[in-house]
Amino acid sequence: ELMFHLYLSNHTEQLLEQLTECIVADPPTLFNTEFFLIQSRGIERLIVQTLAARFSVWSNSCFLYPRQFIDHLCACLLLEKSAGQFEPDALIWRIESILRHESIAAQPPLRQYLARGDRELKRYQLAYHLADLFDQYQVLRPAMIRAWNENRCQTTHAVERWQQMIWKELVRHGGSGQDRGATISRLVSALRRSAAPADGLPRRLFVFGLHTMPPLLLDALDAYALSCDVHLFLLVPTRSWVVTEQQAEELGAAPAPPTLMLLETLGRQGGDFYRLLINRIDPLTLHPPRFVEPAASGTPSLLGRLQRDLLAGVATPLGSDEEIAPDGSLQIHSCHSRVREIAVLRDAVLSWLEEDPGLGLHDIVIMAPDIDPYRPLITTLFDDIEHDIADTRSARVNPYFQGLRDFLELLTSRCSCSDVLGLLERTE
Repeated sequence: ELMFHLYLSNHTEQLLEQLTECIVADPPTLFNTEFFLIQSRGIERLIVQTLAARFSVWSNSCFLYPRQFIDHLCACLLLEKSAGQFEPDALIWRIESILRHESIAAQPPLRQYLARGDRELKRYQLAYHLADLFDQYQVLRPAMIRAWNENRCQTTHAVERWQQMIWKELVRHGGSGQDRGATISRLVSALRRSAAPADGLPRRLFVFGLHTMPPLLLDALDAYALSCDVHLFLLVPTRSWVVTEQQAEELGAAPAPPTLMLLETLGRQGGDFYRLLINRIDPLTLHPPRFVEPAASGTPSLLGRLQRDLLAGVATPLGSDEEIAPDGSLQIHSCHSRVREIAVLRDAVLSWLEEDPGLGLHDIVIMAPDIDPYRPLITTLFDDIEHDIADTRSARVNPYFQGLRDFLELLTSRCSCSDVLGLLERTE
């Protein structure tokens, strides 16, 4: 029976183990491509390495970002994809041109902003931020976009009025193409109407590494699950999110919200997404969560205590006879610049390698919300330490850059006929 499967754990390793079990239970044939919906290339490498280690060899898999996945489904169902005029790169210059119109620039907030300083530069900077904002509106606020298209505002705020004016100009000069939100809405309707899977539609989809997503994309996955299996692997830091009303009745108490401040602030988005999943997907098969208790043996550490509190969802005070000595399990460094951050990080990595002979470079992962600003600094300061930088924005969002990089790699390496043909088949 086709359905939407949800797997939960506080350890990525456990989620990978469940992914492996799914493939073992229903192994693909030699000619079946396994499809994965991911958020970064780092997740792709993690999955490929795990599956290759488990099955000795792993190939014929396709890893797609959410936007690529939507385009793939549209192609399978012969639906029109979202127009390129509404992509962020194109929106920047289209909005910059619209801001030159006297009727738009005369709006009081815009007139006041553009009147001060370098008008040309400020117009471009405003267009850059509005392009990013409108790109998010298309998926996160489709109802507002529909209202704008019908010449209605959802609020009385002056900001929405001039934003609507700019959007109407974008639509008027955008040809017959549709925005991304309208494309996904049409896709959801088509998937719900489809009586049988369309040709080329993946027989199942593994969603890994996406810990939040817009409701519109979630609706697309829900509709897709009517004709194909969807397996979503979700990392949750606390079991307090997973306490259902039925479990609460058995315990004789209502599920209490987490009282740990760290979860209430940094974990709020993840908690909201989990509740959205439970309330929006029907039917949903929730597999037994696999929570891993932090090791209680050995010397108590600050990190271990924090992990236990996160898993429980409450902050437990130290006992009168309990004491945690300062250790290096959790460190906070305050640095005055990015250069200093990377320098301190380099010293820390070298110190770890020297103190622990069994530790290798492949055991160390360095993460940042946005790695691009650090890329040139890492290349310079880590020049004598083997490293690899994954998930950079330029290669992730620019297909022309990716095509050029593939071409240069072919020039300096031994390549097969399929490599050359693959490069020639690129539409860029």
